[in-house]
Amino acid sequence: MMHLLKIEWLKIKNYKSFYLMVGLIVGLLAIVNLFIKTNIEKVMGLNGIAIFSESYSFPGIWKTVGFHYSWIILFSIIIIVNNIANEYSFKTIRQNIIDGMSRNEYLLAKTYFIVSMTLFFTLCYTLVCVLLGLTNGVSGIFDEMQYILYVFVYTLCLYSIAFLFVLFIKKSSMSIIIFFVYMLLENGLSSYINFKTGSAYGNLLPLQCGDALLPSASLEKVKNLTNLNSQDFDKPIYAAACMGYAIIAFFIAKKKIENSDL
Repeated sequence: MMHLLKIEWLKIKNYKSFYLMVGLIVGLLAIVNLFIKTNIEKVMGLNGIAIFSESYSFPGIWKTVGFHYSWIILFSIIIIVNNIANEYSFKTIRQNIIDGMSRNEYLLAKTYFIVSMTLFFTLCYTLVCVLLGLTNGVSGIFDEMQYILYVFVYTLCLYSIAFLFVLFIKKSSMSIIIFFVYMLLENGLSSYINFKTGSAYGNLLPLQCGDALLPSASLEKVKNLTNLNSQDFDKPIYAAACMGYAIIAFFIAKKKIENSDL
C-alpha cells in the first residue's frame, strides 16, 4: 500500500496546480464559514434567531459546514480528474505496466489516492468545525459527529464517479465538463422522479444521495417544522447508498482497466 501511495505522490509532488487547488479548497472552506459565522454574530448577536445563531455552535456546526463543504469540494474534482487524465496524456500508465506494475496494482494505486484525498478533506472539514465551533463553547461537541462519516462517504462517492468519467473519456477538460453536465441533468431527473412519485426516490441517484446527506441545516429545520421531510429517507440509507455507488464504481473501473488497451 505505502509503495503504491509513494508512486502516486511522486507523480503529483512537482505539480504546482495540485497545491494551488488544495490550498484553494481548504482556504474557501475556512474563509466562507468564518465570514458567514462572523456576519451572523454581527447582525444577530450570539442570542439571535435560534435557527441561525445555532448554525455555528455545536452540534449545529457539523451540519452547517457540511452543507458548504458539499459545494466547495466540487472544485476538487479537478484534482482527481487531472491526476488520472495525465496518466493517459503522458502515457505513464503504459510505462508503469511495462515496468512491471500489474493492472490491479494500478487500480489499487488510484483507489488509495482517492481514499487519501477523501480522508484529507474530511480531516479539513473536521478541523474547521472544531475550531469555529469552540469559539461558542464545547457543549454538544460530540453530538451529530456522524456528519464526519457523511462527509467521508459523500466525498468518496463523488470521487469514485469522477474516476469512472475520466477512465472512459481519458481527456481532462472533457471529463470535467461532462461530469458537471451530468450533475445538472441528474439533479433535474431527481426532481422529476420525486415530483411524479410523490416520494424521495429521486434522492437515491448517485450524486443526489450525497446531496441528501449534507443539506442546508436551516432549510432542513424549516422542512421539519412544516413536515416536508416526512417522505425523505433516513441519513444512514443515503450513506449506505453512497458507499454502494463507490463500490460499484470500483468494480466497473476494475473491469475497464483489465479489458482496455492502456
